Parts: sequence; structure tokens; C-alpha cells
Amino acid sequence: DAGGDSSTQIDAVENFKNSGCDVVVIQAIDTTAMSEEAQKLMDDGVKVISYGMGIDNYDLWYKTDNTEVGTAIGEMAADWINSELGGEAKVEVIGFPMVDVLIERADAIKAVLAEQCPNAEIVSEISAIDTETGYSQTETVLAANPDLNCIVSISDGPACGAYEAAKAAGLEGDSFAVFGSDLSNVALEYIAAGTSYKGSTDIDVKVGGDRIAEFCINLMSGEEMDDIITMNVTKVTEENVADYLEYNE
Repeated sequence: DAGGDSSTQIDAVENFKNSGCDVVVIQAIDTTAMSEEAQKLMDDGVKVISYGMGIDNYDLWYKTDNTEVGTAIGEMAADWINSELGGEAKVEVIGFPMVDVLIERADAIKAVLAEQCPNAEIVSEISAIDTETGYSQTETVLAANPDLNCIVSISDGPACGAYEAAKAAGLEGDSFAVFGSDLSNVALEYIAAGTSYKGSTDIDVKVGGDRIAEFCINLMSGEEMDDIITMNVTKVTEENVADYLEYNE
């Protein structure tokens, strides 16, 4: 765990190479810098698996399709808006435009809402990646838009903060909903409890570890594989959340 620091991650990868690792799995913090480190690994015969966001050099990219993720988030929200609010809603979108792949995710959310519930109005777009910012910025949005019905977010972190801000403002019940992604434990608990936090997405969380282990074995054995394998995206709602709570235990 590099703690979000690119230099720490580069040092770790160099240590892996020097210690004789056969395969290194990398969720890159700085994709440009890590692309160079990955090439050094490959030059030394070490197999490289890029996890999530892509880097330039790899043997296999276990890819997150952020358009697919955003589409799933948007579809959950659109289904709820159409079934519970007759297709009309005031919506807050939480994005994080500092990261390209999260721009893709937010754009996909908005595209689905525009197509599937065109009478829903996006009244605010905020930038947040953590719970605290999600809370504080949503407080500001609610002050200007007390009739907000729905919050859609690129991630559960800021969405959980936004949910707490909305709850503090009295927005809880059948006419209000929050949808996030990436399956945080807090979000799972909210969904299971039947709160207004209605949905998240599983991006191979339950099976990703097993799949990566299989990829490592296959690469070391020389088995031919596709060089890009896309993660599956599953919508997680009150209907199937028990499967994930059991898994996390």
C-alpha cells in the first residue's frame, strides 16, 4: 500500500524486482511514471499485470470499463426516478474531474439520465472523492436546492458523505435516493438497512482476487491469454446486498 504516494509505489516495485518476483500486479498512482517502471520489470523478464487504470507497458491489463460503471450507476438512478418519481427529479451529480477515468464515469451517468429520464434536472455538479468533501459540498447544494430528490456519485466515498448531509437535512425516505459505486462497507450497510442509499456497483470485488491469482499462474506457465480482460460490473441493491454482506464477513 503506497498510501497514494507515487514515489513510494515506485520504490515498492523496484524492491519487488530486486527480490525476484515473477509477476507484479500494479494499480498505478502515476500512470506515466509507472509505465516506465513496468517496462524495466518486463525487460528483466518479470510479468506485469496492470489493475484498473491502464499503463503503457504490461503483459495483461485487468481493466475497469468506467463507461460501463457509469452506465450502471445511471441506470439504477434512472429506474428509481422513473418508478418512484414519475420521471421527474432534481439531481446532484458527484464527479471528480481531476482523474480522466472518473470523467468517463460521470459522463456515462449523465448520458443515461438524459436518455432514460429526460425530465430529470441536474441542478448541481460537484467535485469530491472523499466522505468529508461529499458531506460539505452537498450541504451547500441542499441550501440552494432543498427540493433535491436524487444524488448520483462516481464513488461510494463522497456518496456516503452526501447521504449523511441529506439525512441531516431531513431528506430520508421513499422520495429521496443516493447511488454510488465501488462497494464500500458503509454503503453496503446503508443499502441493507433499507435507507435512502439505494445502490452501488460491484466491479469484480468478490472475484477479483481469485481472477488475478489465475492470471498470474497463467502468465507464469506461458498460457496464451488476451492482453486486456475487462472487469464485470454488477449492480448492488437491496435485492442482492445480502450476498455481499456475507462475503465481507
